[in-house]
Amino acid sequence: GNPYSASTGTFTAPVAGLYYFMLSTRPIDDDHYPDAAIRKGGSYICHINAPSGGGGQGDIGSCSVVTHLSVGEEVWAIGGSYIYTGSYGTSFSGFLVNAD
Repeated sequence: GNPYSASTGTFTAPVAGLYYFMLSTRPIDDDHYPDAAIRKGGSYICHINAPSGGGGQGDIGSCSVVTHLSVGEEVWAIGGSYIYTGSYGTSFSGFLVNAD
């Protein structure tokens, strides 16, 4: 099966190893900054955050992380209220760097 669920936005590790994940996003309008994160279990492992007050749709935030996952561990991206989710708005990707 596919380790990424498009319906839940969750990646479930099919094999144990080191994984690289990247998240990028932009705000919905010129009055907000990007605010989003990558979560693993109950923890934030990568966070995009900027001060409030006048961001702009051209302000793209991104973060990347290398983390170890055991078989069945889940990783997913979350966004705040002002994240643009249309075409070319938000991207979440990842790949296996090295299996155990």
